[in-house]
Amino acid sequence: MRATERIIVTGSVQGVGFRPFVWRKAHLLALAGEVRNRGDHVEVLATGTEAQRNSLIEALRQGPPHARVETVTRTPDKRIFTGAFTIATSEAGALHSGIVPDLALCPACRADINTPGSRRWRYALTCCTDCGPRFSIVTDFPYDRANTTMAPFTLCAACRAEYENPADRRFHAEPVACPACGPRLYYTGPAQPEEDPLDSATHLLKQGGILAIKGTGGYHLACLATDTAAIATLRARKHRPTKPLAVMVANTDAASAFAAPSAAELLLLQDASAPIVTVRATSALPEGLAPGLDRIGLMLAYTPLHALLLAQVGQPLVMTSGNRSGAPQAIDDETALHDLAGIADGWLSHDR
Repeated sequence: MRATERIIVTGSVQGVGFRPFVWRKAHLLALAGEVRNRGDHVEVLATGTEAQRNSLIEALRQGPPHARVETVTRTPDKRIFTGAFTIATSEAGALHSGIVPDLALCPACRADINTPGSRRWRYALTCCTDCGPRFSIVTDFPYDRANTTMAPFTLCAACRAEYENPADRRFHAEPVACPACGPRLYYTGPAQPEEDPLDSATHLLKQGGILAIKGTGGYHLACLATDTAAIATLRARKHRPTKPLAVMVANTDAASAFAAPSAAELLLLQDASAPIVTVRATSALPEGLAPGLDRIGLMLAYTPLHALLLAQVGQPLVMTSGNRSGAPQAIDDETALHDLAGIADGWLSHDR
């Protein structure tokens, strides 16, 4: 016997692909109904047999990989839905802290930026539902594109098709874009005329310079982690004589080549939260990165911009917060240009 339930899901359920997750599960179970964001929760209306609805509830309690489901509440509803299950328009609701933090570059997007012929080959602001900025670009709730800093960027036809297709991994990935319609890189500092910003930044780093890089949530200062002179320069300019410096590497192979992480530490490095993991140091990196310590802080390239830059440089990079001693991290371009003058030799930025 078919009946309808109204299901409320709370927790970190925005910005994690929860609606397409529900859509896919409902279609597999041949349920009718709809799912929508309600600002502080996700609402599901599902019509089907008790067994079908129970199977959906079991899936909702797990959620997609990056969701954190807190409660799943089900109540009977008098409406009976027919036809295909749909994703309804989001509605504004109470503000809620349930949006997830920014997520590290996923394997699928990493493949996109490294595949010649891909629409997003070498595109440094690539993302999908499984990776990219979330919390750092939100301006309001619910988490929809109009309520993010991506609102000024109009989707091209190809990106629009991905964004509107529930079966696509970029369905309602709010920062979705491509070189034709999205934010772009730019470089400030010594460069050749008409030089690609990534190439300019690469040349600066290889020459021992200090680079300010705009990441997902703010600026970092970078230099070659294998260059003792560059490390000394960064320490002197930032007035950080002995405090350990974190190092970014391209992948787990590079992590093992320049340090000695355990199997558990290698697994942790790959977490979507992109943590800095302290691992056993080796002689492959200068002792001056962490004076007097036998461990060093490592992280993997967590944005496509970092991944592309590390691939071009071919060496690990020191990655420390972009600020003067005692000041907050620079999060906007104007502040970075002003506050990091005299520390950075060049700035690699973008207009997201």
